[in-house]
Amino acid sequence: MLRWLRDAWVIAGITLLLVLVVDAVLNNGFGPEPWPAVDPDAVAPDRADAEFFQTDPKLMQYWQEHGAARAMRWTPYVYWRRQPHAGEQINVDDEGIRRSWTSAEREPGWTLWVAGGSSVWGTGVDDDSTVPSWIARLLAEAGEPAQVINLGESGYVTGQSLAFVQERLRHAESPDLVLFLEGANDVFAALQAGRAGVPQNEGNRTLDFRTTDGVEKWIMAFPRALEGIRGFVAPVVDPDSLDLDALAADVVSVYLENRRQARAVLAVHGSDTLHAWQPTIFGRFEPSAFEQQVLGASLQHHRDLQQRADARISVSPADDHQLVLTNVFDRVRETVFMDPLHLGPGGNRTIAAAVVPSLLEWRALQVGDGSLAEPATE
Repeated sequence: MLRWLRDAWVIAGITLLLVLVVDAVLNNGFGPEPWPAVDPDAVAPDRADAEFFQTDPKLMQYWQEHGAARAMRWTPYVYWRRQPHAGEQINVDDEGIRRSWTSAEREPGWTLWVAGGSSVWGTGVDDDSTVPSWIARLLAEAGEPAQVINLGESGYVTGQSLAFVQERLRHAESPDLVLFLEGANDVFAALQAGRAGVPQNEGNRTLDFRTTDGVEKWIMAFPRALEGIRGFVAPVVDPDSLDLDALAADVVSVYLENRRQARAVLAVHGSDTLHAWQPTIFGRFEPSAFEQQVLGASLQHHRDLQQRADARISVSPADDHQLVLTNVFDRVRETVFMDPLHLGPGGNRTIAAAVVPSLLEWRALQVGDGSLAEPATE
């Protein structure tokens, strides 16, 4: 019996080692054929090489802390939220909400929640340089300070943002206004899955479903937890088979429906909504040299689908609850994007400055006074 256990243990160890070796090989250039890039010869630059990182010593230390703050935990209905983190540049509370800038001079007169993906959460910048923090600053400068709460989370599509807002309404005091700043993750998730209206990497969760129903299913599921092997067994969409025009139409249709549902849900709680379709590097009019490298290394189908969705959202029925920010950087010549979606501090400030006038206009209507000052601009 001892000899049999010893042999079984050795066989299991060798098998595990072989699986790990195969995964490492597949994960280093021997996996499925990658999707075509805009420029087949382009190499994506490191995000930390963007100019704004090189000129700010504090930001140069950011990525080390960002890696330590990436740990997620399972959260019902939305799949994931970050675990608590306390650091010099990144602070996340027990609810998975990142800290935002607050005014020390005046008490906030109203509450604003800002929901969205990692561009709202603030990938690449410290707590005080996220879009919600810049909004809080500019509102304070305009004499209308608000408690701005950053509900953003990496990877969230609009359905997840709405679900998290709904969950938070169960235990938190209702906000005066919720700003949804998103759209780009909906596009990329649709490209991954070949259909609109699903979270990112939904194919992985399809593989994981019911893997705890018996030892044999767990054994079969284990190799799929490894990135290299998963690339072969996970459902893979052939990008050339996609009708990008139809897919872009579906993305925008789902987005507009989520917007309608958000307005209805928040109205029940006495809250209002503002929705902003976020910009990406694919809408840059004159990209910088660094951004041109990013564009060249981007997926061709990602660019094409995003541009089609941008075009559709720009001609969707306009109302006071919708902003389209795809062209917000048309007059900006310096680098603002570090990758296709994420911005440095200056880009985040530009986004905030584009949104704040609508927030002030909304606030003026609420207090019955249209004389609120405009925020200072650079």
